[in-house]
Amino acid sequence: MACFRLICAGIVPIFILDMFGDLTGKWALGTFGFIAIAMLSFPFVIFFRGEKLRMGSRYSQTEVDNTWSCTYEMANRSHQMAV
Repeated sequence: MACFRLICAGIVPIFILDMFGDLTGKWALGTFGFIAIAMLSFPFVIFFRGEKLRMGSRYSQTEVDNTWSCTYEMANRSHQMAV
């Protein structure tokens, strides 16, 4: 996610002046707002569908997935015992 932010930070200055020149300020800033609203769902999708996405990847390793699942189950067990 950090790499994506750095790429966006490098690209935005290239076209921001053209956007404000061609569009009014409301539409130029609104465009970034619409993109931000669409990107709000990314963390939730990754959180709730992440395991399924990892399982479908041909690059994922079963050992890594099993380790993550075990860590997640242990965290849930310790949380349930605390409650």
